[in-house]
Amino acid sequence: MDRTCSAFAFIGALVLLGGCRPAPQATQVVFWTAEVEQDRMEVQQVLARRFSETRPGVEVRVVPVDENVLPEKLASARAAARLPDVVELGLTQVSQYAAEGLLDAAAATAVIRELGEDGFYRGPLELVRAQGSGYAAVPLDGWVQGIWYRKDWFAGKGLPPPDTWDRILGAARALHDPSVPRFGIVLGTHPQQIYTQQVFEHLALAAGARLLDDVGRPALGPRLLEALRFYRELAAFAAPGHTYWREARQYYLTGRAAMIFYSPYILDDIAGLVAEHRPAVPDLARRTGFVAAIRGPAGRPAAYGEVYALGLLAGARPEAKEWVAFLLGPGYPDWLAMAPGGKMPVRRRALARWRDQALFGPYDPGLPDALAEGFTRLARWGFGKPGGARLIGDVYASKRVPEMIGRLLDDREPPEQALGWLRAKVADLAARR
Repeated sequence: MDRTCSAFAFIGALVLLGGCRPAPQATQVVFWTAEVEQDRMEVQQVLARRFSETRPGVEVRVVPVDENVLPEKLASARAAARLPDVVELGLTQVSQYAAEGLLDAAAATAVIRELGEDGFYRGPLELVRAQGSGYAAVPLDGWVQGIWYRKDWFAGKGLPPPDTWDRILGAARALHDPSVPRFGIVLGTHPQQIYTQQVFEHLALAAGARLLDDVGRPALGPRLLEALRFYRELAAFAAPGHTYWREARQYYLTGRAAMIFYSPYILDDIAGLVAEHRPAVPDLARRTGFVAAIRGPAGRPAAYGEVYALGLLAGARPEAKEWVAFLLGPGYPDWLAMAPGGKMPVRRRALARWRDQALFGPYDPGLPDALAEGFTRLARWGFGKPGGARLIGDVYASKRVPEMIGRLLDDREPPEQALGWLRAKVADLAARR
């Protein structure tokens, strides 16, 4: 082969090698989601594709991770140095992983400020505060618990909405008639159900009662005792037996309860949109009122609820912040629509579109605003306090508060004795921490 042929062969080889060179790989943002149901995964995959269309060269890999196995999954990923970029978290998880140094508070705070801090409801922001300053994660959605009540019965008795301790007790007493049977209220009384703590905590927060002080230490004082006394008094007009959310829903749908505590997940049931839970009361949605914030003696109006947030993990790719901003921006309506009743917007600008859902059609037009207003008064024991949320997580997991309510109502222990028992149990949990 002469020199000319050798040159052509060499050039040809270079062309062939160049043609086989792989295209540059896209930057991949790994997102762990707790929305693991098939229909919700499909929505999230569409959102990921939409994001990539607006951000060429960036892909989002949506990974379903059940929240019950999240701790194990994160521990394994951390050990293998393969942590995701963004994780959907509940409040307890936000506090836990922030304390462990897994979350990038600076990145989360930057996203919130980019979106407009004032555009978020204050309640969700306060619950994800980082130690020091800023926010440990970016609030995404949530729900508020409140009192759903028969406003037609209230009107018939000339009763005001049940938005204070006195009004709740007065209405429960006035509308209670076991001979019908009709119960003034359904409370959480089951000693092994978290619903019991949710209801009691809501009423206690309304009186300014705290389980922990400002630095996260146990502080079970006089206002908590006052809340226990009130709970016992209110229980005289409650449905009998060990009740929790299942009985609350059933009593209300069958017209046997004047008031229940529940989240917006009951919206479709009251509206008659769930075949197996159709209400026995005609036009129940129009007969229903809702109160989110309750005020007790010497307390401020308080609402109870849950917030879910997006945690940006330490070391996350810079593009992960863009994905979070997209979910709370252009992708937000579709995200919320995955659970129209249960996913309430934490951003004020999203309220108008969220309000305009068929789900709210059977209800009073003011209901969506009443629900959203709960986020302005949202409070929880321990969250947003240094070290408090981890102890509160232990209290929830051990179900000590429901057990205390059982001692109060089933065993008829004096409130002082029941509270003393809880003090000892919480002190023991704190000592283990």
